[in-house]
Amino acid sequence: MKIFIVLVVIALPLISQSQPVSVVALLAEGARANADSKWDAAIAAYQLARSAARTAGDTKSESMALTGMAETEIGRSRDDLAEKLARESLAIAEPIDDQRLIEAALRVIGKVLSRRGQYRELLTVTERKLAIQKALGDRNRIAAELNNMGDAWRSLGDQFLAIDYFTQAAEQFATLGNDRSRGVVLNNIALVYGELGDYERAMDFGRKALALSQAAKDPEHITTAIDGMAVVETWRGNYSVALRLYQQAFEAGRRDADPWTLAEITNNIGLVYQAQQNHEQAVAYFKKSLEMNRSIRNKSLAAEAHTNLGTEMLALNRLPEAVQQFRQAVQVAREASLPAMESESHRGLGGALFRMHRIVDAEAELQHAAEVQRRIPDLPNLAQTLAELSHLKLAQGHAAEALAQARESMELLSSIDMPETLWQAHLAAGRALEQLGRNQEAAAEFESSIATIESLRSRVVGPPTALPIYFANKSEPYQEAAILALARGRTDQALQLVEQSKSRALIDILRSGRAELDKSLTPSEREAERRLETRLVSLNLQIANQPDQAPLKSDRNRTRRELDALQSDLYAAHPEIAFQRGAAPALTSTEISQLAADTHAVILNYFVTPRNSYVFVIRPGAPTRAVTLGAGQDALSERAVEFHRQLSEHDLNFAASARELYRLLLAPVQSDLSAQQAVIILPDGPLWDVAFHALQPASGRFVIQQNVVSYAPSLAVLRETLKLAADRGVVPAGRELLALGNSAGQQALPEAERQVREIEKLYGARQSQILTGAAASTSRFKAESASYRVIHLASHAVLDSVNPMYSYALLARSTDDAGALEARDLMQLNLRADLLVLSGCETARGRGLGGEGISGMLWAAFVAGAPTTIASMWRVESASTSDLMIGFHRNWLETRRSGDPSAKAGALQKAALSLIAGGKYSHPFYWAGFVLVGSPR
Repeated sequence: MKIFIVLVVIALPLISQSQPVSVVALLAEGARANADSKWDAAIAAYQLARSAARTAGDTKSESMALTGMAETEIGRSRDDLAEKLARESLAIAEPIDDQRLIEAALRVIGKVLSRRGQYRELLTVTERKLAIQKALGDRNRIAAELNNMGDAWRSLGDQFLAIDYFTQAAEQFATLGNDRSRGVVLNNIALVYGELGDYERAMDFGRKALALSQAAKDPEHITTAIDGMAVVETWRGNYSVALRLYQQAFEAGRRDADPWTLAEITNNIGLVYQAQQNHEQAVAYFKKSLEMNRSIRNKSLAAEAHTNLGTEMLALNRLPEAVQQFRQAVQVAREASLPAMESESHRGLGGALFRMHRIVDAEAELQHAAEVQRRIPDLPNLAQTLAELSHLKLAQGHAAEALAQARESMELLSSIDMPETLWQAHLAAGRALEQLGRNQEAAAEFESSIATIESLRSRVVGPPTALPIYFANKSEPYQEAAILALARGRTDQALQLVEQSKSRALIDILRSGRAELDKSLTPSEREAERRLETRLVSLNLQIANQPDQAPLKSDRNRTRRELDALQSDLYAAHPEIAFQRGAAPALTSTEISQLAADTHAVILNYFVTPRNSYVFVIRPGAPTRAVTLGAGQDALSERAVEFHRQLSEHDLNFAASARELYRLLLAPVQSDLSAQQAVIILPDGPLWDVAFHALQPASGRFVIQQNVVSYAPSLAVLRETLKLAADRGVVPAGRELLALGNSAGQQALPEAERQVREIEKLYGARQSQILTGAAASTSRFKAESASYRVIHLASHAVLDSVNPMYSYALLARSTDDAGALEARDLMQLNLRADLLVLSGCETARGRGLGGEGISGMLWAAFVAGAPTTIASMWRVESASTSDLMIGFHRNWLETRRSGDPSAKAGALQKAALSLIAGGKYSHPFYWAGFVLVGSPR
């Protein structure tokens, strides 16, 4: 994502009147050709000028010709040749002490160093250019070089020093009345604050930069200012806002900006979609950026786009294509002399080869990346490469080497704020120590990895969907720590670790009521916290530059203690912010046991890992115990998928799968099922595809015939939904039933209309609102839904398996309404319902990312405030669904005031048993697809 702007306000030195006319004309001809990108013509003119200058003994003109040739070679990405020519020019200019000629040559050298990522050398060159401009007294050029000094320091990782230089540049441009250039500098300041995580200040500077560029009627920098604001919104997770800004920037750029800016914006839009795991869109934008770049031939942008495409192919598990993209990126970066980009491409290539089990080749690529990063140096990327090398060494069984590389990565990261890499380095160190038999040390590393991940929760800003996406790949440290705890006989600790990894985003939302982050803090409290955090960042940056300074490390430790103390005070003063920040404590053993007592149920909390799987058995009045199941993730996933297929396709040969899965998942806890009628299943990973209630302990007998079964994403979510259900019982919504069915403009569902009409009779017409046909619209649903205790949607539904939050229920279609109630729309509602029934097809589908478990319509229902949701696991049959739903509502109305802690789940069980007993709908296809998730009460 190329975002920083280096100001260049000087071209070639002014042509002296003492120069021969032919040389002057040739230099001017070369400059015109260069400006028009006519590279060959420019080189030819400059070569003639150089030859004429040599003949005339005109060293100044010869230096100018060489610099002009160097500028031209920069234009066609021949950086090595450009540097050679510029240094020849410098060698001529220095003996004659012509400062303008020296500065012009240094400028080209600086461009080359910047493109190569040689930032230390670039800083030296920029300092020299600044000294020259100060000696010449050109205040505009001084300000430009101050800006460039800021960019150099920013590239070296010292954002605060960068801000100092940018601020000096902005002040000088303000004094000079050069608002156009000041706008450019303010945009750079905005982006540095964005990198520091101070998004509000970043947006403030971004808006000022935009205003100055608009006042100066500077279309190019209007576009870059909007683009910069979009970058900040991407960093803070406001993807919809970022996309709107990128679109504005693109439209502005279409009219006024250069093609490179448009191609770069297109690439950045792809990065937004990549962050949201929308791989299809991301790939399309990266490819479009490459296509646009063909006429521009900017190799840096090409290398970046190929690297981004490689990353997408990795995410899609299209490994040969990932390798191809990374190899193209390596080649382009090498041709353009971009070692930093080349090293990133080598690292990506190494990751792809590792996934293909080409370990030797993968190691060679990662080692090459590390060598380049050491040479440049690029310490942040080196730390990441070392962490990846550590994981590779673990796969080779070289635990000692893996540990050494993980620790080197952690040492580098001790003064660099890169938690994304740090948690992976701790994870690798823990695994290495475990292989070496040093389990106590391994546990400490896993705990450090988890602590780092937990610290990231407060950094994730954005919509409710941002957290599941962001934490999708971060379950491994929790798994490793839990397995170690089980091996040491610490069942309660293992359960708490498993619980930490499950449905964290959902529980944060349920606990916080979707409140905005930090809204409870006073301005002075927020400023005190930010001041300490900023101070800590500053100290880390200083330590990076002066790693041996003990006083700095002492100051950092003191600042950390002050920040910890302040945050403890804030949590005490505002306990609600602990929920908002994801920092609420895990459930205690006592609280977990109380859950079983409150529900009068046995709770089966499953925990699936690649190597093995476990179930925690939580019963009233009994200590929690863990049972090893003896099957890893792949084996369970294969069986779960097949069983789901058999039931959803009405396969008559499902019984063998039903008994085999019972043997694996429930037989080890059969005595617990016999002792307790109600069972609450907390699936994990692939087990969300298993209809546990349709498993068979014996031929012709289903679990649902002996147990009342409900489901929940986690213990914490179960507890919150029980609380919410209890609150709804005390203060119910105003009316009873809102039911929608057989929506106009969609495929007719006459059974759905019968379904809602029959349910209306059960609740009573005066307390019900039935919307069918054109009335069953999204606008009516949104307007009415907050006023009812029971909401029932009998409609078609469409599952988006790639991005489940785009799944939707089909309501009434009209000329101005497509009738799609998306999961994202549903979760924005503020329901007061005690029960939400989604009787459309596959409304319970949509695998949650990482440990989230669920996604799509079901996840959105919880976010919207429904403590209990009934949804379907596959495409259901209309007539049997109507009978099941009518039976459920009849049964629940009979028992909902009975105090039965499993009233809803029992009502659904009774309705299913009625279908089984009737014979016609006895196959699980008809009744097992519906699951009750959340509070069973």
